[in-house]
Amino acid sequence: MDQAPDFILDAKPEGKIVFLNRTIASLAQQATVAESIHDFLEPGDHSIVRSGLRKVIEGGEAVTFETADSNCVRGASKCLTRIGPIKADGKVDVTLTTKESPAWKGEAS
Repeated sequence: MDQAPDFILDAKPEGKIVFLNRTIASLAQQATVAESIHDFLEPGDHSIVRSGLRKVIEGGEAVTFETADSNCVRGASKCLTRIGPIKADGKVDVTLTTKESPAWKGEAS
């Protein structure tokens, strides 16, 4: 998965990182596992990510929104983030994928 074009992160409902396919903020991948995704977000993005996590956990549907660059897409200023549910054994975890926002590149969304 480290060759995937998007940043991929699996987390617990409260935001604790379980897996990620590449480094965050120049830290080793293992240094970020079990840390909170909120520790790596721009402060202005905390509420939108918390809201997205809640919608996915409660409703079971994926959500998509734009965030500031949180060190996951090198060189991008705006990122398109999608959160989707991972359902197993009656529990719901989440997967986040992030890529450079097409709108930021001047493309149609």
